[in-house]
Amino acid sequence: MSETSEAKLSLKVEFDLDSSDRGLLLRIPESGQVLLLNDSAHLVLSQLQQGAGRSQIIAALVEGFDVDEEVVRGDVERCLLDLVRLGVVEDARF
Repeated sequence: MSETSEAKLSLKVEFDLDSSDRGLLLRIPESGQVLLLNDSAHLVLSQLQQGAGRSQIIAALVEGFDVDEEVVRGDVERCLLDLVRLGVVEDARF
């Protein structure tokens, strides 16, 4: 993936990642939204907070969950699209 593609992601809003008895929560103070995350979505957001691009996020998921890169690539794109729709992430492609 090119560096240009990597530069297209940015966080749009402040959010908190918290643990609860039900799992990992994404809290978006600006909108009041609270979402329950699975482990992979939590990893995606954590990577974004650290400034990671798509290839770094994919590599972290492949390593962390020992899964096929092609499967992860599609899952990451769907997760990022969901985060764009929620207003959490800005992706210049959309």
